[in-house]
Parts: sequence; C-alpha cells; structure tokens
Amino acid sequence: MAEPLFRKDKKKWYAKVKDRFGRWRSFPLAARTKLEARELNRQQQVLETNIARGLLAPRPDDVDRCFGAMVQWWLDNHLKAARSYQHCVGFVRMHLLGSSLARLAPAEVTPGKVEEFLTRHDGELSPGSVNHLRAFIFRIFKAARAAERFHGMNPVTRDVRVRKVSKRKGRYLKPEWVPPILDNVPAEWQGVFATAVYAGLRKGEILALQKSDVDLDRRILLVGRSHDSDTTKGGHEDGIPIARELVPYLRAAMEVSPNDLVFPRPDGHRHLAAVDLVSILRTAMRRAGIVEGYFHKCRRCGHSEESKDGEARTCPACKMKLWTVGKVAPFRFHDLRHTTASLLMMSGASPAAVQRILRHTDIRVTTDVYGHLAPEYLQTEIDRLSFRPKPAASDEPAEALPALAAGAESPPTPLRFGSPVVPEAPKCSSPAPGRVQKPSSNRKVVSVGAAGFEPTTSCTQSRRATNCATPRLPPQATEGDG
Repeated sequence: MAEPLFRKDKKKWYAKVKDRFGRWRSFPLAARTKLEARELNRQQQVLETNIARGLLAPRPDDVDRCFGAMVQWWLDNHLKAARSYQHCVGFVRMHLLGSSLARLAPAEVTPGKVEEFLTRHDGELSPGSVNHLRAFIFRIFKAARAAERFHGMNPVTRDVRVRKVSKRKGRYLKPEWVPPILDNVPAEWQGVFATAVYAGLRKGEILALQKSDVDLDRRILLVGRSHDSDTTKGGHEDGIPIARELVPYLRAAMEVSPNDLVFPRPDGHRHLAAVDLVSILRTAMRRAGIVEGYFHKCRRCGHSEESKDGEARTCPACKMKLWTVGKVAPFRFHDLRHTTASLLMMSGASPAAVQRILRHTDIRVTTDVYGHLAPEYLQTEIDRLSFRPKPAASDEPAEALPALAAGAESPPTPLRFGSPVVPEAPKCSSPAPGRVQKPSSNRKVVSVGAAGFEPTTSCTQSRRATNCATPRLPPQATEGDG
C-alpha cells in the first residue's frame, strides 16, 4: 500500500490509492497529521479493493474533494449570475472559504458540524447574518446535488436551528415632513426623492427610469428596469399610476435630461449603484429641522455632548463656542418606499391597491413589512368601538351643572357595559289602516321578555312570555261586517 504525500505548496496531505480500474489516483485528504493521513489513505484503498472484487457496489463519487472547492464552484457558476453577487461574494469568501468547514470533505459536513460552525459565529455576527450563512450552506449543497456533484443528504436540516431575529421598528416619514424635506433636497435630486415618495419605487428602479416609461398624459409609469439590469427585483414589468403631485417633478426632470434617462448624471450617464442618497436625505431632514436632538462639538479639542435643545454652548475645556449639529433619525432611502405604503394605508387606501402599487406578489409583505401604522391612527381606529349612544348636546349653560351636586335631582344612572340599549317604541296616534282598534281595558299592559335583542311582546302579567312571542291580532274588518 502506497504512502500518502504531503505537499508543502498546498500544505495538505494527498492520498495515493489504486482505484478499481487499476489506475493510481491522488486527491487531498482532510488530515492534519501523518497518522490521520495514513488511516484515511488505508480506508480509501480498502474501499477501492472491495469494489474491484465485487464485494461492494460502487458508490457515485463526489466531484469536490472538500467543501471549499464546492463553495468556489457555486460562486463561479451560480452566484455570479445573480443580481446579488456583488453584495454576497465577499461575505461568502470571508466566512465560508476561510473556515474550518471548508477543509472537510462534503460527506463529512454533518448537521452537527454545521450547527457548531454557526454557533461560533453567534457572538461575532448578528442573528440575521448567521441565518444568511445557514442559507448559503443549504443553497450550495442543494445546487451540488442538482448538478450531481454531491450524492449525500443536505446537512442543513431542521436540526440546524434558525436564529431568532428581532423585528426592526419600521421607519417612515410623517405626512407633514414630506413637503419640507422635498424643499430642502438639492434641485437636481428633487425628482428622485419625489418619485420615491409618491410612487414607492426602489433606488435602482428610479435611476434606471427612461422617458419612454413615463406617460404623463395617461399618468402611467412602467417599471421594468433596475440599475444596469433589464429586469426588476421581482423579474417582471408593471405599470403603476402616477400621483397628480408627482407630474411636475417628472416633467421638469425630463425637460432638462439630455438623453433617454429621466434622472441621469450631469455627464448624461446613469448613476452608479453606490451613489449616496442617504446622506442627501438626512441632510435635507437636518435643514428642515426634523431632528431628535442636537450634538454640540468642539472643533478645537474634540469635546462632544448631546442635548435636546440647540442653544449655543461653550466648550468646558477650551471655552470655545461649540458647533451645533442636528441629530437625525437613521433613515434609509428604502424607508421612502415604506413611507408610500404606510401613508397610503393610513389615508384609507385598500391593502390590495397598495400591493399593486408596490408590486408585491404577496399581500402579507405589504401589510406586515411595509404597512406601518402610526399610534395616532390606531387610536382613531380603536375609537370606532362605540357601544353607547352619543350624549345629546345640552342647551343649558355650563354654570347649571354644579347644581346637581348641591342636592338637585341626580341624573339617571348610566348603563353598565353590556346592558341592552332599547330604542323607544314609536308612538302611534291612530290604528293601522285596515285593522279594528282593540277596545281599551283597565288591565295593566307591560312589556314582557328580554328587550333589546329580541322583539318585545305586550300581554298581561298573568300570561307567560313564551305564549306572547307572536302577538295575536284581531281579524281584519271587511265591508260586509255589521
């Protein structure tokens, strides 16, 4: 039996095995010492010998000898063609290619080792990032199985728990904030921010918008591109209505645009995906006075303090006047899309209409993720639970009210919650037409039965209420009756 070989350039142990066809094969081993390499080399040689003698059925071979090679194959053949390649490739290379998991053979990656690998990252990364790592491992093995590069089971099972991610509080602009923010945005960016607020478009969809997609006469906007891609995030083109207040912004942008783009750069080219629109938004909010507090900074010694007011202060160390800067809430540009959904729903728009405007495939995304409701709106909505009759406006002056406490007649006792409220029966001065009026009687007639939720019945107290559920009426009078 041949001995394994250690390659100094690769810093790995390589097997030396004669396969079932009598050919010598060399492949990397997941061994750290020579003793481990000899044992793995021996096991592989025994396996090939038993297959050659017919004692074991040949098992389909995995193409990738280690998980790191599988990750690199997935990056080059699957993720590279995705729209999220630039955002994900660095994260995958840092946390998967350089990890201890990458040195294992694909068959050695078990649910327990994946859980151990993710647990080591719990303190380093956020729960959402750890879930992303879990999803990447699952997708890599799924793609390898579909391409017949791996023949085992996917190690990412239910035993590999999903980390709980705390839900971030949704942020959106209040209706009274929108006009001052748009007024404080630079002129060349007003159309971009107005389109984000009034149409709910994403950043890439706004920057890729072309003049042929805008029909101001019919007030229709076609959304089918994003940045340098011919498709949007959803992969389909949709037409949405243009708000009346958005028309002037779009018309002004199209008139000054030198090419087919609605919002190009000054040189006519499309804006890059890395353009910083967040700083423009927060600067406009700071200029509009929409702040949560103020930072007072000293430009000489670096002293800084925070307060709720923006009054002038002096540095306690060098007595220099402090520079006051407004503290703006951490708004993102994508929060303008949340603003569109939230303000539409609080204005009375139906969730189905908001879903069509935002182009969501599932209405639960619209209502649960984007539809933030202000506490004031919820207070107004919960006040719809009104079970009491509205108090009538009193004609007496307010000065007469304290007289009740001085011994005057007390007001009627208010009804308790759940008490039936019975409307007064209409007074009839004449009998119904076509009926004979029943002669009056000295016997007292009262209402029997539970009033308020079922018809009241009129009968004497000597009768039972169940016998009077349907009142008996006298026969109708006819012309032949004497």
